[in-house]
Amino acid sequence: EATGFEPTTSWSRTKRATKLRYASIACRDLLQYIKGKGDLQAILRRFSKTEAYSSLFVLFSRAAGHNFLCGRFVKILAEILCMLYNVFDMAKFLSRSPEETRAWAEAYASTLAPGDVVLLEGEMGAGKTVIAQGIAKGLGVKEDVLSPTYAYVNSYAPMFHFDCYRIENERQAEELGFADYFDAGKICLVEWSENIASLLPAHCKKIAIRKTDETQREIEF
Repeated sequence: EATGFEPTTSWSRTKRATKLRYASIACRDLLQYIKGKGDLQAILRRFSKTEAYSSLFVLFSRAAGHNFLCGRFVKILAEILCMLYNVFDMAKFLSRSPEETRAWAEAYASTLAPGDVVLLEGEMGAGKTVIAQGIAKGLGVKEDVLSPTYAYVNSYAPMFHFDCYRIENERQAEELGFADYFDAGKICLVEWSENIASLLPAHCKKIAIRKTDETQREIEF
């Protein structure tokens, strides 16, 4: 309705009504974020890729039509666009060996900046620590990088490496001062991040690693 777009007659009334309803809801929720309310990533995950991109286009078009493209609004729209890419357009890499995984992670390290928080997701033995080793090497770490299962956090010059597998609850993580690490200006690699979900910064990067056979891994990032 906001765009004046008229669906073709081949659309059924039900399909048209459904699409318009979801576009309207998506626009409403994105506007709530623009007004400073709501979790952007949670909002975007409620909709399909098409609905989310279409809603962003509607907001941009209507703002342009009303000469409302001020600097802050454009910045927020750009932030939403970047989050859309992170939510819906994650890239994939197929690794055939731990060596390839480590080499990929070393190259990936060049995309990181101080303060970035990277969530390493995958089942036990998938290769999260191998990725941490590659990233560490790419950042210039000379020490051996091992999973900090019992120490919870290992500190290196440019980064922190967390293993939250043994964290029983978020209160325990708070008492260990986990939140302070995220404000220390270092790159943070976090394994088993679901155990400290409420302590994580709003915008985190993610690497998901999945076993496809004994040696191959699918890495989504």
